[in-house]
Amino acid sequence: MAQRLRTAQKPQQKLTTRLFLSPAMHQSIEILQFTGVQLDAYLQRMAAENPFLRVLVPQADTIADVSAAAPTLPTLTDFLIAQVRLLSIPTVEKKAVRGLIAELDANGYLPPDLPVNTTVLGILQSLEPVGVGARNLTECLLLQAQRQKQFFPLAVTLLSAGELTRLADASTWAALARDYGGDAMGLSQALAAIRTLDPAPGKQYAPPQPIQYIVPDLVLVHAGDTLQLTPNSKQQSRLRFVRKEYDRLTHQASDATAQQYLRTQWQQFVTLRNALGRREGTLAALGSLVAEKQRVFLQGNGQLAPLTQRAAARSLQLHPTTIGRAIHGKYVQTDQRIYPLSEFFPRAVGTNQITAEAVIRRIQDLVAAEDPSDPLSDALLNDQLARTGIVMSRRAVTKYRRMVGIPTSYVRWREWRTREGQ
Repeated sequence: MAQRLRTAQKPQQKLTTRLFLSPAMHQSIEILQFTGVQLDAYLQRMAAENPFLRVLVPQADTIADVSAAAPTLPTLTDFLIAQVRLLSIPTVEKKAVRGLIAELDANGYLPPDLPVNTTVLGILQSLEPVGVGARNLTECLLLQAQRQKQFFPLAVTLLSAGELTRLADASTWAALARDYGGDAMGLSQALAAIRTLDPAPGKQYAPPQPIQYIVPDLVLVHAGDTLQLTPNSKQQSRLRFVRKEYDRLTHQASDATAQQYLRTQWQQFVTLRNALGRREGTLAALGSLVAEKQRVFLQGNGQLAPLTQRAAARSLQLHPTTIGRAIHGKYVQTDQRIYPLSEFFPRAVGTNQITAEAVIRRIQDLVAAEDPSDPLSDALLNDQLARTGIVMSRRAVTKYRRMVGIPTSYVRWREWRTREGQ
């Protein structure tokens, strides 16, 4: 007789170990990766929740507040409505045009699926800036092309036919020439003419964006013959606890609920203060390491040395993710300018301890010294670099050459021929 397979569920004990971060550690990690602006906003939010916290904001003695002196510019809506008031059209149409103006986006476009009256749409599209009221890019450019006298005829034809996408793709020019006449030269001129038009006519009336000032987190300090990167405490907001008021209310509190509330506010301040201290300590340790490893560069006598975040973590006995959070969004003020802190951690490339910046400068020097009638190809550049001890693949040389906008050897040769009139 066949035996039946029986299954059953039984409880089973299993011992596992998990790491849980306390709320204080979560707060410390969050504060560490804050930029200066984000940290100020966070402290202001915490002060709004805790009646005993005060945020002391440093005085901006070097930065003038120019917002009050900035003139108030008219918006796109204001500019268009002012024109509508001057039109000699029925009141009903004026109201309809104002309704369309309210639907315009920041670029001056109408939603493509918005039902509109043809007459009202024509009135809106007759206003300045030219191109406003279009439903798409092609219509916007066409309105501008039609308003200009003696605009390139082939460009108007292609825009009217909705062929902007094909015109932008040079591989379709042969088919366009068959369909609409002309040749590659004419299509190139048509594309150049279209590029002179404004794809976003409403942008010029957009309100100016507020100026974002960079507050460096680390500052280069000369201490005798040594260099130090220290936290920029003078330009960072500080936290203060109103202890006198806290003590007064603590003595007056009679019930347990009030006493617990006051203890919670004090503990919140202590936790926040400790997190800020750990943030400043981590930045100070990181600044000391960078000042040591990049001393030659900070003195203005050389290039950056290779330094990885993992190596920095080993030196400071921290986790690599802690280094990443400390670097994120931070800036360093040196004698030359303000640098992102991340720039002081370049990777080594090739088989040598050399940074990508050094390789790029070497490629630029080789190209500058080459014979323009016989420019160096990427393979020859690779050989020249190898002779100086910089060993890498030819593909890497091509990547770095492109990064700084150096054309290929053939293009450089063609440019030399053009200059020489050959």
